[in-house]
Amino acid sequence: AGAGGDAAAAAESAADAAAEAMTKLRLSPSGEGGEGGAAALPAPSFARAAGDLQSSGALSREKVLRFATGIAAVLMSDGTIDYLASLPPEAMPARCIALQREYLEHCGIEQEHGCKQLSQVPQRFGGDREVLAAFQEFVKACQNSAQAAFLRRASAPSADQGARFPPAGGELLSSGPLSRELLLRFLAGVSSALLSGDAVADLASLPPEAMPARCVALQRQYLEHCGIEQEHGCAELAKVPQQFGGDSEVLGAFRGFQQACRGAVQSAIMTRARGGGGMGGGGQFGCGAPAPQMDWAAAAAAAAALAPVGAVQGLAPAPPGDFRLAPGDPRCG
Repeated sequence: AGAGGDAAAAAESAADAAAEAMTKLRLSPSGEGGEGGAAALPAPSFARAAGDLQSSGALSREKVLRFATGIAAVLMSDGTIDYLASLPPEAMPARCIALQREYLEHCGIEQEHGCKQLSQVPQRFGGDREVLAAFQEFVKACQNSAQAAFLRRASAPSADQGARFPPAGGELLSSGPLSRELLLRFLAGVSSALLSGDAVADLASLPPEAMPARCVALQRQYLEHCGIEQEHGCAELAKVPQQFGGDSEVLGAFRGFQQACRGAVQSAIMTRARGGGGMGGGGQFGCGAPAPQMDWAAAAAAAAALAPVGAVQGLAPAPPGDFRLAPGDPRCG
């Protein structure tokens, strides 16, 4: 086995990653034709290489490495992720592809020829670890940049999020304990809201890893909808099990809230698994790189294993993947 076996395994892995790649991406060089209208931020741009672009013959090893390493760095840069996050989700794939096609010309490669050549990289360089590693990083960057953009878009306040649960008029409560009546109003209201068809559809429009941030954002909006400042509300909710330990009605409502937080995300995951949310698993994110395929069973199992929302010891930050309200958690902000 040894080095030969490792190289063969690496080649097979890279081949699998490119197996369903298009050999001819039917997009214009500008990437126009994607849905969703103009971007809120300017797109990254790359100068076209001087002289004639390579339009025939195999790409050299050096040119493949230059493209793969360069575009992977571009796709994972904050500027590119911010740009993608400024787009409607349905427009992200076309724009992601357009950036890659433009980068081909930046490297001196004609777009259609480059796409065909990239699909052949795993077979041509099956024993070249450096090339395969760079190609795999390119494939991962296509997936990870889009997912990072989804998450950033889900975490950021936006007009559509703000309009879902408009804040109460007047000054928000920012100090002192929440009254029993106000607490019950929040718990009952947000539980119903999270499990509504509109909220589940909203969550299902995102990839599973971005759902917790959106779920938190919806809960924080509902705090203001009930007249409670968000950070203060998060801090007070963490105290509920201790402050109302003998109040069965409040504790029952609090448990219902916990279940609704988890249930909303699980319902959204299953909605996407049935093909009813967002982009699903189709479409291409790159020249020679298939669109990310989500492991729905694993995502559902991870959501089911989350610690109960609100079961906060002190004010510890929420762990990755949790969607509970916790003061100071940057995903809540």
